[in-house]
Amino acid sequence: MNLRAELDPFARLLDLAATQHRVIASNIANASTPGWKRRELDFDAALRAALEGGDSSHPSVRIDEESPVGPDGNSVQLERELVDLSKNTLLYQTLVRSTLSKTSMLRAAILGRGGV
Repeated sequence: MNLRAELDPFARLLDLAATQHRVIASNIANASTPGWKRRELDFDAALRAALEGGDSSHPSVRIDEESPVGPDGNSVQLERELVDLSKNTLLYQTLVRSTLSKTSMLRAAILGRGGV
């Protein structure tokens, strides 16, 4: 049994969710900064890379050119960012629970116990 192979996908996904959190937090912090353009993580591409075992350590963060820009040149919509932050928090918590479940199963297998 290769423990690294078993747990590495969880680590990559947790890193990805943490990066997403930092990008959203940056947008929230700059919600009133004139000229700030909303940033977004290309989450789908980064997720594919993480699940395929590719390099997910530096996911692509891009400027969102499609969001409407206010009179001050800022394109952050605070409500949207807060919803995205809530969704990402739920994702992170789910990944943590899944990781804990997987480690419990691995521990049971290593110790030779049938139950968790």
